[in-house]
This record gives sequence, structure tokens and C-alpha cells, in this order.
Amino acid sequence: MTLDLGGAGNFTVPATGTSTIGSNCQGSGVLTVPALGQSFDVDTVIVDSGKEALWIVTNSGDNVSGYFLE
Repeated sequence: MTLDLGGAGNFTVPATGTSTIGSNCQGSGVLTVPALGQSFDVDTVIVDSGKEALWIVTNSGDNVSGYFLE
């Protein structure tokens, strides 16, 4: 996973996750980033004929979003 930390720069760190996607191309899951010592609850939507997943963190107080590309 690549993190964009604004003025501090971009950092690439290992991450793992799980998700469940429904027939409406929406779902939820958990993204775990060991380097941060934190897991994030995420809402996900699949776009571009299944080639891209957009996600946003739903943890209170966190402002994180991103995407996965095939």
C-alpha cells in the first residue's frame, strides 16, 4: 500500500485485508497496515468492469481513502 502523507511524502508499506462484495458491487472489509499498528474498517465499491476497487475508511476520526487496481 502506498500512503500519501502530504508534505511528509509517499511511503510504501505492506498491508493485508479482507472484504465482502455484494451483487450491487458494494461491500465492506478490514484493511490492516502492520507498519502503522492499525486496522481500518472500509466501505468499498467496485468500478471499471471489476478492474478497480475504491474504498474509504469508516473509523471515527480517520480520514483515509484509496483504490486498488487490477
